Order: sequence, then C-alpha cells, then structure tokens
Amino acid sequence: TNGIYLGGTGSANYLEDYEEGTWTPALTIGGSATGITFGAQTGTYRKIGKFVFAQCGLALSSKGTNSGNVNITGFPFVFGNNNSYSENISSTIFSLNTIGGPFYAIIRGGAELPLRIVGSLNRVGDSNLSDTAEFIFYMAYYIN
Repeated sequence: TNGIYLGGTGSANYLEDYEEGTWTPALTIGGSATGITFGAQTGTYRKIGKFVFAQCGLALSSKGTNSGNVNITGFPFVFGNNNSYSENISSTIFSLNTIGGPFYAIIRGGAELPLRIVGSLNRVGDSNLSDTAEFIFYMAYYIN
C-alpha cells in the first residue's frame, strides 16, 4: 500500500519510498549564521529510497562578520554516516562566483556540507566570499 512495483512484481522491483519537495539552504561561517543575510534561498530535492538528489541556489546579500570555514546547511535529510567517503556522496558540481572556479565537498555524515576549493584540500573560508557570493549546485547523496 505504500509503494509501487517497477518493471516486474518481484521484491527487487518494489520501490517503497519516493518523495519530492523543497528545502531552504543556508550557510554558516565558522559555525555561526549570525549577521548572514540572503538575497535568495531555493532548493528542491527528490528522494528515492536512501538516495537523495538535491539542487540549490543560494545568494548572499551580506556575509556578516563571522570568520572561519564555510558550510552549507538546511538539507532536507541528514547525510549518511558510512565509513567510506564514496558511499556518502555520489557527485557534486558546485559554482561560487567569488572564487572564480568550482568547489567541492567531502562528507562523512552529519547535517552540514563543508566546502573545499578544487585543486586542493583547503576549505572555503570567509576570505573567499564577498557579500554577494552565489552558490549553485546539484548533488546526490545517501542517507541512513
């Protein structure tokens, strides 16, 4: 009563969990959102079983005065806590207008997405952002 069979009636063809919706992405700098204001915060997701496809558009109107590493927050589901990075996040394609190139993330569970500068393991920090930074990304990840 809570699922559908796709391509056959065997148990392997049973999809019991499908959901679509919206979410409100946010950002923290140094673990705090104090003083950060947004010009746009849009997010959509599609959840199929334990796999989530998320899209995000996020624009700052002020980054505030916090210092430290930048994290994206507000995801519709907490990231899975597996022992392998590759099991948690399938793909990420990010854009940030103030770094001049893409950024990426490595996660091992939790609710925040820590951002890193492509070509290094360095974290994206407050000094990489302007007050009008924009984030656009599409990603897929597993949940527990």
